[in-house]
Amino acid sequence: MSQAKVDAYKERKKNRKKIEAHEKHMAWLRGLIALFVLALIVAWAGYSGYVKHMDNKPHKTAEVDYTSITDYASDMSAQGSEEAEDTDEEKSEDQAVETDTSEGEAAEGEAEQTDENSGE
Repeated sequence: MSQAKVDAYKERKKNRKKIEAHEKHMAWLRGLIALFVLALIVAWAGYSGYVKHMDNKPHKTAEVDYTSITDYASDMSAQGSEEAEDTDEEKSEDQAVETDTSEGEAAEGEAEQTDENSGE
């Protein structure tokens, strides 16, 4: 054996534990990466299968009859407009009565002023 081969052998023997530990860590890391990739593939396949299954599954639909709600709403709006007309009529009557009484009060006030002026 040549001296170069002997020196290389001694160097490998000297660092053997360190090299083996490094190789062991690399093997563990490769296994972990392979497991992660395998988990991704399984998850992707499961999700794709689920989506395909749900697309083929018939969808449930429900029909809702809103006629009773629209009838109720139209009745309430019609009833509300009748009440609004009634209150408008009452307000106009109230205003007419107030106008009559204010005119009467004004006439009384003028009569009192004339009485006071004549008394002076």
